[in-house]
Amino acid sequence: MHWAHRVAHDFPDGQLYVNLRGYDPEQPMRPTDALARFLAALGVPERDIPLDDDERAARYRSELAERQMLIVLDNAGSVAQVRPLLPGSGASTVVVTSRDSLAGLVAVHGAQRIDLDLLPAADAADLLRRLIGPRVDADPVAAELLAEQCARLPLALRVAAVLVTSQPDRPLADVVAELADRQERLELLDAGGDPYAAVHAVFSWSIQQLPEQAARTFRRLGLHPGPDLDQYVAAALTGLAASAARRVLETLVSAHLLHRTSSYRYGMHDLLRAYAARLAATEDTAGERAEAEQRLFAYYQAAAIVAVDVLYPNEGDHRRVAGSAGVEIRELAGPDAARGWLETEWLCVLAIAEHAADVGASDFIHGFAQTVNGYSGQTHFADVLTINGHALRAAERAGDLAGQAQALRQLAAGYTRLSAYEASIDYARRALVKFRQVGDLDGEALTLTNLGSTENIRGHYRDARGYHRASLAVFRRTKDRHGQAMALNNLGVSEARLGNLAESVGVQHQALAIFQELGSRFSEAVTLGNIAGVEMRRERLPEAADLLQRSISIAEEMGSDRSRANSSTRSAPSISGWASRTGLASASSRRWRTSC
Repeated sequence: MHWAHRVAHDFPDGQLYVNLRGYDPEQPMRPTDALARFLAALGVPERDIPLDDDERAARYRSELAERQMLIVLDNAGSVAQVRPLLPGSGASTVVVTSRDSLAGLVAVHGAQRIDLDLLPAADAADLLRRLIGPRVDADPVAAELLAEQCARLPLALRVAAVLVTSQPDRPLADVVAELADRQERLELLDAGGDPYAAVHAVFSWSIQQLPEQAARTFRRLGLHPGPDLDQYVAAALTGLAASAARRVLETLVSAHLLHRTSSYRYGMHDLLRAYAARLAATEDTAGERAEAEQRLFAYYQAAAIVAVDVLYPNEGDHRRVAGSAGVEIRELAGPDAARGWLETEWLCVLAIAEHAADVGASDFIHGFAQTVNGYSGQTHFADVLTINGHALRAAERAGDLAGQAQALRQLAAGYTRLSAYEASIDYARRALVKFRQVGDLDGEALTLTNLGSTENIRGHYRDARGYHRASLAVFRRTKDRHGQAMALNNLGVSEARLGNLAESVGVQHQALAIFQELGSRFSEAVTLGNIAGVEMRRERLPEAADLLQRSISIAEEMGSDRSRANSSTRSAPSISGWASRTGLASASSRRWRTSC
């Protein structure tokens, strides 16, 4: 990693980095997920990232073919985890770090292996000298023994040094003897020639010196499946107030049991995380672990609800909400804060969803998936499939037909966004059957909407109109005003595609009135843009320009670049030409033309 930082400037097209978490006790990163993130970093739109693993790898190789990049695959667990991430040809360089020798990379792919041995004894002594001070030179024999007890691994040496410096009046030889005794007694140690076994003894010694609250927090952090966390997650796991949790986290940083990943986030070396999880399993009761896990789920659900409601106000009726009482969350006032929380936590969101499915927390995963679907559907298209795939797995395990129906419907919507229309239709029809089995009219109506929207995209406009009419009828039965507006808007799109322009404008104005009544600003902006597109076809250009500017104003107010772009590009050439002829030159108009 040090070398990679030194030579980064030699790669003019940039660098790609991923921590593959190959030795993570719960969730190593899948190659397909790493590929998705690399493709996004290379500028491939989410919608264009292939679903098939082989196609995704092929697209990755194509994107790299003409680039000279440095690719760092950190902490790999196996050759299988690395192989799909190798560029096919070109001038890029790949650096892989691993505890494993990864012999297959050498034999098959011509990699050059550089074995990094343990720190030489002199370097280990020098590190201890810088960490501990003159006591190393005062008793060099004890210092040498301490280095060997730590297997000359820097992580263990740093942890041990904290313990030594915390006892400044105690001879170094006495401290070393205590560790030696612990290494003999601990059943955690498995000699077997594995130098990492020694680390467990040092960790155990270190944990014993912590205050009880810090030791308990360390154990509970082993229950978190994500790559890092903040004080609010720690508070949920421990039941502490967030301010108290942060003080404990800083104590663990000082003990080198945690490290900062950013100003307010903390990570844990995978060896430490595995050890923390082991301690939680042996020292906390099953009830204590279950309570901590429930608070963790409640935290992510509560924070996600707040963030999504900030971004999409008045559109929460179709989100199934689980209990979230008794947890403290960060203040998320305004779209930037809400979007920032979701982006910062997104890898943790995916990890929590997978963990919930693994442990059978079906109620949580269904509510959580419905909470974040709106956001992931706008920003992380492929992750809609990941999250709802976990929800479907949990529902099938629990025999929950309603949960299966919800997950199938969201999978259908996700496949539509990724242009996999046949798969979308299949999942939506399966969802429709299950919604009707359980008598869920809301789910039935939403699924009919999914089918209609997908058929519209496929060019099957009459089929689409039929689905949207059926959806509108069900929404009217349930008296769901937002659903009615959504169905009317979609019906208007189908009518326009069929050439029924007056009918289209009429039903979309009905939708617009309902969205305005409900204060649903995002949907209002979309509908204004839709009506503008129809008015363009009717050659009512001033009206279309006014509608587009109103749509753009709402999108800018909400901070939605995607909505603004959709509005701006709906009928760009004709509107911009008309605007120039008539002298329309407001700031809004100029921004709109720039967006085009």
